[in-house]
Amino acid sequence: MPIIEIQYDGKYPNLCSGSLVVIIDGVQYPFPDNCLGSGGYMSFDVDGNELVIKGEWGISEYPKNFPRHLKI
Repeated sequence: MPIIEIQYDGKYPNLCSGSLVVIIDGVQYPFPDNCLGSGGYMSFDVDGNELVIKGEWGISEYPKNFPRHLKI
């Protein structure tokens, strides 16, 4: 089983705009900018209250040399 480490520096209020690096057995795979999507969104109700709709995260683009069997 591979050893996998995730490094990500995205933070509130724009979590999907960070730098993502996946390290597999010591090999670094830096992901392209803007490759993450949260699947959710934020809006406001009629009273001006913030609404956060959660969604499943997805990856739109992988590094060219990323192991195929680990892509989701």
